[in-house]
Amino acid sequence: MSGETSPDITESNRKVFEIPFNPTNKYQLSIHEMRSKNDPNNIRLYYLLVMKGTPEAILEKCSTIFIDGKDIPINDYWRNQFQNTNIKLGSLGERVLGFCDLLLPTQKYPIGYQFNGETINFPIENLRFLGLMSMI
Repeated sequence: MSGETSPDITESNRKVFEIPFNPTNKYQLSIHEMRSKNDPNNIRLYYLLVMKGTPEAILEKCSTIFIDGKDIPINDYWRNQFQNTNIKLGSLGERVLGFCDLLLPTQKYPIGYQFNGETINFPIENLRFLGLMSMI
């Protein structure tokens, strides 16, 4: 990780908003204020929305999948891949989580934007599916 420690990474990409996991939503969402790695002044440039939760709940929120460095529309092929992998991991008795994200456009969500969990004034659909992880 190029010499950065966990506290450095956490501070430079600090969480500014969170919706905790709950059994109704079946996901946890947080929004982080990100900075450019190439900016020597560490200017905060944009927000990144990240979500984790049950695999089905996460996939339902996504319209693209991140494959080989590219965002690809989710189609039947990728849905089948997801189903097969999720079933395989689940059959091992492991807890499976899905992950997705969305870079929030700075024109609509400038630094200082006040995110609101009551009115959900930010997108929670058309996210980018990142993958599954199983935990022993």
